[in-house]
Amino acid sequence: MIMIKTTILNLVFVLMGVLMASAQDLIVPKSGDPISAYNLEQSEDYLFYTLNIDSDSPILRIAKNDVLMVRKADGSVLSIDNQKTAKINDAEQEELFPIIDESTIQGSLIAQGNCVYIPTDSPSDYEQAGQQQVKEMVKKWGYWTVVNKPEQAHFILQFTTQTAGYDISVLIVRPRKYYDSCPIVNRSAGGIWKQTQIGVCINWIYSSENLNDNIKNAITLVEHMKKLITNKDDKQSKKFFKRNSEALDANAVNNNGHWKMPYAD
Repeated sequence: MIMIKTTILNLVFVLMGVLMASAQDLIVPKSGDPISAYNLEQSEDYLFYTLNIDSDSPILRIAKNDVLMVRKADGSVLSIDNQKTAKINDAEQEELFPIIDESTIQGSLIAQGNCVYIPTDSPSDYEQAGQQQVKEMVKKWGYWTVVNKPEQAHFILQFTTQTAGYDISVLIVRPRKYYDSCPIVNRSAGGIWKQTQIGVCINWIYSSENLNDNIKNAITLVEHMKKLITNKDDKQSKKFFKRNSEALDANAVNNNGHWKMPYAD
């Protein structure tokens, strides 16, 4: 009986090893299609991986700077930031972009040159992929300065995918005080926003819980935002600012003392 139990246990361990070895990670580059990878390892600057489970498969590499995120086989998200570089960046940013007293912020929150904080900490990998894409695109655009902490920013630019009611991805401009008090925005099952202290919706798009869809939706929403802001003679842009200019002002309140959440067509 003992021998049978030992044999069964050994078989379980072997099967667990096979399953762990065959698990696929997903590398999501900043451009191009996601990569299904095995045997993932990382150095200071690169990720190393194979396309097949075999140990003698060719080892490929991709620069961390070219990677948006990595979803591990167990569903967790792998941090690919260089910790040393991140610390240097934080120190530099604290010197270059000190904490801003929110009571001193005046005028349009989205004025060119302002500092923006873009959250990328969603527990959902598909939503985090969209957030990372937004951050990358806004950095490249250069219209605002992307900072590392909310307290260094004039406003928050938040990408969220909502699955209550019909599924949508939304890009929202939020005052810091509303982000601080309610970092996660949710809708009820009927699709109604639960909080009034949310912000101004740049736009929304039908979505899903698919990682690739969220990356594409983030690209669409950011490109739309850039067009609204930089081409103010455009018909959609005129309509957006006519509806939202007052609400985008740092001192804006409605009758209840809270921001509304208007939608742009």
